[in-house]
Amino acid sequence: MSKIVEERKRPLLLLLLNKVDVGELIEVEKTLKGKNFDSLDVLLQTPGGSADRAFQIAKILGERAKHITIIIPLFAKSAGTLISLIGDSFVLTELSELGPLDTQVNETQDDDLPKYKSALEEFKALEQARIHCLETLDQTALLVLKKSGMKISSSLSLAIDFVGKTSSKLYDKFDSIKIGKYARALAIGREYGVRLLERYKGKTSEEARNIVDHLVYDYPSHTFVIDKTELESLGFVVESLPEELLNLLVENRMLLLKETNSLIKLYSPQDEPKSIKTSKSKKKNSTR
Repeated sequence: MSKIVEERKRPLLLLLLNKVDVGELIEVEKTLKGKNFDSLDVLLQTPGGSADRAFQIAKILGERAKHITIIIPLFAKSAGTLISLIGDSFVLTELSELGPLDTQVNETQDDDLPKYKSALEEFKALEQARIHCLETLDQTALLVLKKSGMKISSSLSLAIDFVGKTSSKLYDKFDSIKIGKYARALAIGREYGVRLLERYKGKTSEEARNIVDHLVYDYPSHTFVIDKTELESLGFVVESLPEELLNLLVENRMLLLKETNSLIKLYSPQDEPKSIKTSKSKKKNSTR
């Protein structure tokens, strides 16, 4: 952290979040209270957590700094991706990844261990059912038209009746109450993302919704890797670090993985010389 601060000459906030939750939110607020920055580096690593708390953390960052660079040594997934939307630019390694914003829903039954699934799964299944019905309708109408010589309107009417009867059981499998629950869950991440981009990044409503809708709906799984190329295709700026600093991030990724607790710490450029002088002073005293 100190080497990055020394090289880039700007404060760096370490956000190693084992889980994005209320405890982490409080610590971020306490760490940055009363501070304001022209430029701030945020080294972020997290598997995710609460979208509500992620939004609040991102708001704090947006209120405290005019320009934010998000540094991701390895991963910032789910709620971590939501926090990342507050960034003006990104620094990524070859293995760095963000993830989709499809909210995870707790499907735990009774006393079972917590079990989460993507709220998007039910929607993807519903989408496939819709595609299947439309394809069946087209194929049936063409087949009836070809075999019977009927008019197009008559063939289509028979095809609609056939598809309605055969597909009703397929749609009976979907739970409308769950669909509504999942729709609300997806709306949480979507609306938080749109608000961050509109309020702090100067995006129009249309621009913000296009970006966030892509992050919520257009990936096949919650674990899908959003890398440098994908991020740039969405219009985000990806910076390059000097090779020495990039290698430092790469070499220390395992240390970040081994840390089991959340770590939140602010490193300031003006603190570095004092720290180095103190270290040298102690060394001289011990030599004497």
